[in-house]
Amino acid sequence: MKGMKLMYTLLIIAAFSIYGSETVKIIKLSIPATVIAGVDIKLHCQYELQGETLRSVKWYKGQHEFYRYFPRDWEQPKRFFLPPGLTLDKRGCDEASVLLTSVHADMSGFYTCEVTTEELFETVSQRHFLQVVQPPTPLGPEISGLPSEIPLSKWIKIICRLPWMNVSPKLEFFVNNKKAKHKEEMVVERLIGSKNDKHARTKLRAFEYNVAEDAGEQVGTSIALEVRVGKHHVNRDHQVEFMCRASDASGVYVQETIKTVRVRPEDLRYFNSGVPTLSSMLVLLITSSLQYFHSSQSITGV
Repeated sequence: MKGMKLMYTLLIIAAFSIYGSETVKIIKLSIPATVIAGVDIKLHCQYELQGETLRSVKWYKGQHEFYRYFPRDWEQPKRFFLPPGLTLDKRGCDEASVLLTSVHADMSGFYTCEVTTEELFETVSQRHFLQVVQPPTPLGPEISGLPSEIPLSKWIKIICRLPWMNVSPKLEFFVNNKKAKHKEEMVVERLIGSKNDKHARTKLRAFEYNVAEDAGEQVGTSIALEVRVGKHHVNRDHQVEFMCRASDASGVYVQETIKTVRVRPEDLRYFNSGVPTLSSMLVLLITSSLQYFHSSQSITGV
């Protein structure tokens, strides 16, 4: 018995000395990094046996083997061990590929291809991570907080919410197709430069929006947009367009919601005529009264 073991060991050593320390090689494992839920995807394992005979090709999700190609079994070379939730097309599986069908979030994970030769029982493997992005329901972001008519020169707050999804989404606001940016004093000061810059007002317009995270009670992701609508925001149809875009880091999920709101007619008449409205005159009157009151106090010493 010991002689048989020794002979077997010597044969293995001789085989390695002839063929080298590594014969079978996985040339390329093709697994997409990110896909959208609902599609079918093929995982392909390209390997070279370099003169050896194939014993088996095994596929794993995590630690669980779910498919094995075993060519020695002529009647049934394909064997399946599907865990709950993993779906594939058995006809689309062969000696190098598996075809996953209707992928969903629970099918995300590491997928491994393992190739073993017959003579030396040499085994090599590679794995890649597959991320399945599950879009939220409803599919796109929701915009709320917009009035039926937009007042000019007044701050309004708009909320964009996206229901839960299995990856971290990115929400962005756009006003008339221009991205709303966070208002940062350092950036504004650097852009404006000198206080005497005659183009300062134009440079500031990109920062008239204030985007911040919204701590809403609903599950999901939300941001808030604070904007003071000016005359330069109004298009030819006397409207302002607001858009919220939701996307994931890979870009396989991108959805946009657009809402267009008309500007209040009385505000348009005021800006077109240049005549101040009653509300603006009241603000001016109150401000003047306060200045007079403070001046009187300083004179009387009160």
